[in-house]
Amino acid sequence: MSSLRIQPSQIEVLIQPDPELQEFLSSQTIPDPPFTDIEQCRTLTKFADDILIKSLDEIPDDLLETTIDIPVSEDYTSSAHLVRPSPTHNTIPGPLIILFHPSGWFVPSTAKLIPHARGLATLFGATVLSPRYRLAPEHPFPVPVEDAWAVVQWAVQNTAFLGADAAKGFILGGISTGANLAVALARRGLETALRPAVTGIWAPLFIGLGDENSVPEQYRVFLSSRQQNKDQIIMNAEKADILFAHYRPDFNSPLFNPLARDTEALFNLSDMPRTHIQVAGADLFRDDGIILAYALQDCGVDVKLNIYPGMPHSFWFIAPHIAASRKCLEDIVVGFAWLLRIEVDSLAQGWETLLASIGCQPNLKLEADFVENSA
Repeated sequence: MSSLRIQPSQIEVLIQPDPELQEFLSSQTIPDPPFTDIEQCRTLTKFADDILIKSLDEIPDDLLETTIDIPVSEDYTSSAHLVRPSPTHNTIPGPLIILFHPSGWFVPSTAKLIPHARGLATLFGATVLSPRYRLAPEHPFPVPVEDAWAVVQWAVQNTAFLGADAAKGFILGGISTGANLAVALARRGLETALRPAVTGIWAPLFIGLGDENSVPEQYRVFLSSRQQNKDQIIMNAEKADILFAHYRPDFNSPLFNPLARDTEALFNLSDMPRTHIQVAGADLFRDDGIILAYALQDCGVDVKLNIYPGMPHSFWFIAPHIAASRKCLEDIVVGFAWLLRIEVDSLAQGWETLLASIGCQPNLKLEADFVENSA
């Protein structure tokens, strides 16, 4: 467990512009519809996801990739993307990893996780499940997190069907709002004595603290990104307000905020599994991740924290070839190896670039293509 911390007086350096990112952005026009226009946001996301899927290489022969239906409730079935080693190449079950897609709680996008899922299945022999969940504003809090919880419960009861062995590792992860679901459900797993137990959390770009009143007092000194990065690209203060208006979370509920006080005194934060957190220095929600990391560390939880100065929210998706994005992808692999207690030296040659090489190639004409195809 690292004891190194960025002090409040040092945090401002994290927002300093990254020259390589600035050069990249100066040559691009990134589509940026208002979050109030839900239909346009969803249409653009589907368009971008379709491009990503078409750009991916063929499914490797040693992987099995399919879609399965998971019953969630009487009126909803989750469609989940499943990637695992092909039984014709590997009959030994591996770790179970459930990844929740980034969505802003209102835009579906499981495609963004396909490159990550393929890379993790290849490197760790893991079964990677990426489920859909119902979205706001049609289905506000806590519907998405309850859907995700139903998937987790189904998965632990069907590990044999999934070709997984949770005894080798059971990780909940997600990006951005997906990270919010992962951390909240890891806490719920402890509260409900879920078996097999979650052994690790991956929480990049974590969103999970609402206003200052939802942050434990001793960590409020670190809560400056809401002001520092209120006008940043990708995610600014106005967009954040719209996200929360769509989702309508209870900032003091453990189903949203993992640091929420347990009124029944049944939960101990020190029981949380080891956690890998990645934060972007120029992200409005940067300090959600930093505060979560420090709170877990103070309770004795093993935490790996990576910080990428000058980077905005979702930076490795919008600029995958800059140095910070390549470093982030390497850190993802190293972080999962750490979560699974596997030595990086034991991984296949070329692990440093596997996630990047499998997909997530930049589409420099996205806005022009979208306008042309929407005409």
